[in-house]
Amino acid sequence: MNFKIFLLIFIFINTLIFPFEKIVSTAPSNTEILIDLGVGYKIVAADSNSKGIAGVPPEAEELDFKNTNLESIMAINPDVVIASTHNFSKGEKPFQLLEDAGIKVYYIPTAVTVDDINHSIKTIGKIVEREDAAEELSKKFSAEVESIRKNSAEKSYKPKVYFEINPEPYIFSFGKETFLNEMIEITGGENIFKDETGWIAPSREKILEHNPEIIFTNSLIGNPDEEIKNRKEWQEIEAVKTGKVYHIDESSLRSSHRMIKALKEMNGFIKNH
Repeated sequence: MNFKIFLLIFIFINTLIFPFEKIVSTAPSNTEILIDLGVGYKIVAADSNSKGIAGVPPEAEELDFKNTNLESIMAINPDVVIASTHNFSKGEKPFQLLEDAGIKVYYIPTAVTVDDINHSIKTIGKIVEREDAAEELSKKFSAEVESIRKNSAEKSYKPKVYFEINPEPYIFSFGKETFLNEMIEITGGENIFKDETGWIAPSREKILEHNPEIIFTNSLIGNPDEEIKNRKEWQEIEAVKTGKVYHIDESSLRSSHRMIKALKEMNGFIKNH
């Protein structure tokens, strides 16, 4: 069928009134929120990083949002697309064609802080008409975070922490204005790159110079904590000498309320330092 004709037919179909029963999620953080708001069963397609999350229907289609085929999304005939600002390419809305076809598309800002996560929860809750559930989820998340923050505030000493997201040879970490930096602060540590901004690729020399007392990693490649401990050039780092290198739950990879699991792990390791 000629794509223009297909588009016209699709626009007509989507002018009909119906509830949001078929949801497409383009980011794992949004997917986790949708699931815990009780509408995970409505997800008909999700990004490849969401497909492994418990609660995503096994029959949901897996989509590559780095090379999105918008026709494949239109063929699913979703009611709404819960997108993310990290899907933006060169400042342009990547799903404009879907919006032109009458499909509701909402771009949820990528969370940088805990407050941003709460905002995402409430925004998505409003979109899918689960506002009460969103309020409850947000309150529970906030209470758990504040409990950890209060507990860690009682410590007078803040150990120096290095958090590695990607291992050698392409080391990747972060500075301020990231949710992971706030996680370190909440749990009573001090990010060795707190004076940097955003996501960074620090040199090995810079890490050695800071000499972290605790090293965290959430890499999913092999046995990342053991790999760090066995790096020949890192044997004089305090965290390596004392064995304080820890793998943190993969919930720390996503800026959703589920990162509380990783936050509790980090708090436990820092508390026992």
